[in-house]
Amino acid sequence: MRQFLQQKLNQKLAPAQIQLMQLIQIPGIDIEDRIMEEIASNPALEIDNSKTEEPQEIETSVYDEVLPEHETYDELQASSSEGEEANYNTYDYYEGHNQDAIVDPFATKRNQESFYDMLLQQLDMQDLNDFQKQIASYIIGNIDEDGYLRRTALEMSDDLAFKENLIVAETEIQDLIHLIQGFEPIGVAAYDLQECLILQLQNKENRSVLEEKALAILKDDFQSFSRKHFDKLATAHDLTEAELKSVLEIITHLSPKPGWQFDNNTSLEQSGNSVYPDFVLTIEQDKIQILLNDKHIPHVRLAPDFEMMLEQLEDLPKRNKEEQSAVQFMKKNIDAAKIFIDAIQQRKTTLLLTMNAIAQKQKAFLISGNAEDLKPMILKDIAEIIGMDISTISRVSNSKYVQTPHGIFPLKYFFTSAYVKEDGETVSKNNVTNILQEIVDNEDKRNPFSDQQLEALMKEKGFPIARRTVSKYREQLNIPAAQFRKEL
Repeated sequence: MRQFLQQKLNQKLAPAQIQLMQLIQIPGIDIEDRIMEEIASNPALEIDNSKTEEPQEIETSVYDEVLPEHETYDELQASSSEGEEANYNTYDYYEGHNQDAIVDPFATKRNQESFYDMLLQQLDMQDLNDFQKQIASYIIGNIDEDGYLRRTALEMSDDLAFKENLIVAETEIQDLIHLIQGFEPIGVAAYDLQECLILQLQNKENRSVLEEKALAILKDDFQSFSRKHFDKLATAHDLTEAELKSVLEIITHLSPKPGWQFDNNTSLEQSGNSVYPDFVLTIEQDKIQILLNDKHIPHVRLAPDFEMMLEQLEDLPKRNKEEQSAVQFMKKNIDAAKIFIDAIQQRKTTLLLTMNAIAQKQKAFLISGNAEDLKPMILKDIAEIIGMDISTISRVSNSKYVQTPHGIFPLKYFFTSAYVKEDGETVSKNNVTNILQEIVDNEDKRNPFSDQQLEALMKEKGFPIARRTVSKYREQLNIPAAQFRKEL
């Protein structure tokens, strides 16, 4: 053993930066709860109910530049700062919201939890001991984004033994899997499509005769069903053509991928879910106005009484040990409060700058509402416009929504990779998937197109994509394979 000197370059984030990064990724509907948590834990913070002035509106018209007066985030911050001796006594809203902005009343509620968070919350409500919950959490961690469990109970038992030094019987794991299969969304934690569909029908109470027939087909004749052997199914289950058609409709209305309903990379109209818009975007004479929808966020400030107590302690000619400890405690909380107030302010600035940049890049789409006008755009494009890091743009775009005249969209919807057509035109991936969706919508459902046929049809329209790419896009659009789209 010996001692030696070594030089290293390490990048460390300051507490203020960490606070900002954490707040940026919180969606608008949850930020109020986060502020109230901070107030509850920091006695130096309080809600400021004295603020009565009307907030100033800012109209962000999209011309050639997103930031006509401030080219970068740092310059905007420098111009708005009051110097090192900034006044932290009150917290002002960033002037980018409008109390008269009209928010869609049917888009003010949404579940911000992820697919896995929802499963873990349901797990917490079960009557299990800590060890069982630990194993069940591990099982949930092995569920993929489609909602399927891709590892067997035996494989998970081996992994727990070798990696976690936990000896768990295969039967105990299987029992917990059955428990999780009763969670919402029904069909989760199934091993395959057949089990997923069966779970959904089995969960239905007071099943009709036709639903019982559908369940019997899935259990006993899934192979015939998947191969569309309709005559065989009708004979085996004593069904007329009309009854068989009804039974098949029951099955096809089940969800083949339970986890997909939690994908937020579509518009509100596509997903059917209600959301809380973080931004309200309006258009008048081709001018875009962006308003931050944050009226519900409370004003916060440093607590005057807390500051007064600190001043009184600091004015004492001599302080005993307890008083010195109290001064340190109060200074620590005031510093944390200042960091939090500043981070909230910077969060608002960052959100508006990002949304402005997105609006500039996607102006044509926001005005027309036509998906063909959506331009290819990646996180790096926005980061370069406003002079920020790509990771920050990713945090801003995650779980944030904007209300537009054409519907409510997640910010992720506007980020799409580029695709070059045969004629050299550059279009977004959304254009490709829209064409694919249109072809499938207009196909003969008695003889739906295979992926190979879809490949040929896409090529005819100027999109020469490979069959495996067709399959990938088809799955992203939640379009079943040809055999499952076939109708009588």
